[in-house]
Amino acid sequence: SKSQHITQDGAKSAGSGKFEDTSQGKSTVIDESKALPLRENIERMYQIGQIKRATTLPSSKEEKECFDSKKTSLNKCNEKSKCADEVEDICVVHIAVCVVIVDNLPHEDVWRSWMKSTCSDLVSASTETIKAEAEMYVHAKWPTKVNSRWVRSKLLPISYRPDWNDVKIIRAMLALAQQALKDKRTTHILFCTESCIPITTLNEAAIRLNSPSSISGNINLMDRSFVDAYDGKSSRCTRFDELSCWEKLQHVIPRDAIHKALPGWCLLSTKHARSIVDIPKCDLGGKELWPVFEDVWAPEEMFFPTVLALLGYLPGPEVELSALTYSEWPTRAKNPKDRAHPYTYDNHFSQKLVAEIRESGCLFMRKLKYPLDVDLWKNIVTGGVGESTKRYSSEAYPSRDSKKRRKHYDDC
Repeated sequence: SKSQHITQDGAKSAGSGKFEDTSQGKSTVIDESKALPLRENIERMYQIGQIKRATTLPSSKEEKECFDSKKTSLNKCNEKSKCADEVEDICVVHIAVCVVIVDNLPHEDVWRSWMKSTCSDLVSASTETIKAEAEMYVHAKWPTKVNSRWVRSKLLPISYRPDWNDVKIIRAMLALAQQALKDKRTTHILFCTESCIPITTLNEAAIRLNSPSSISGNINLMDRSFVDAYDGKSSRCTRFDELSCWEKLQHVIPRDAIHKALPGWCLLSTKHARSIVDIPKCDLGGKELWPVFEDVWAPEEMFFPTVLALLGYLPGPEVELSALTYSEWPTRAKNPKDRAHPYTYDNHFSQKLVAEIRESGCLFMRKLKYPLDVDLWKNIVTGGVGESTKRYSSEAYPSRDSKKRRKHYDDC
């Protein structure tokens, strides 16, 4: 959009996106975006995003500054060796596991084993060598009730006290992302609940994140996010979605930008996560976007895919429309609100279940409410690592449409 300067004699000239008011003899720079209503700012952000997507414009100055320090190492992750005696590049995949809990992390032992056992290993995929690392960040509703010393060491210093189906869940997720982005090693952000567990090794997850799919195209694979999203034109959009989500948002957000993701607990690249947390200062004149989602059903399922669409990333090759965290919801309940809770798999965790879920391309799963025996997890998840690693490094991943139908288990 064109910005202008207002001078003392009323003349206007193209400028930097700000107004300069000198009518009182003093020069005061006013940010144009702050003077616009929220809807206008959002529409402008969406228009800019659409132009960027259509013309593949280079990143903004702010985004460029954020990623210059990583540009060389990230590009190396997608370059193939050009000669036999070339020194092999190392691609570091550093996953920030961002967990929202109440006051307990029931699968602490599983996550600690997942992070500790493989974080220093090197694994090879094609001609690339990948080093897998991970760190955990935790937002607790009741941080003072957290008993585990290890979990307390991962806590954010703030709590938004989110309830179920509460917009404050978005605030908690954004706070986690902001904290994770402070670590320059972070390449990906995985959002989880306390009922999530990994069902691959960390090495396998790292290989998956740097492996092409059938729709990847010519992109930097480290910039890719995984969000199983759909828009209002999709057959997946139900009447309940229309009434409780789309109609709640379309008075502020362009309808074509509104998307929903199932599950809402997605994985974002650092590039996309930084663009999202920077929206208030870069796109909305200091205003927050999350309050727009206050009356929306399951707001976290709407927020992240909608924002990716507003920014021009969705639809696009950098957002893969598939989930890395497996969840299934009951579909036969007459009341849509009775379909709100995903199936639980306590007492059903088995080699067969994990194999079926992994075959779909998922790396994590929910919902397991109660602590899972870590030895059982190790025996199941680390079994057949060689076979699954070979699959991850050599084949394109299945899309949502090719997922197998899996057996449902009712809540225990």
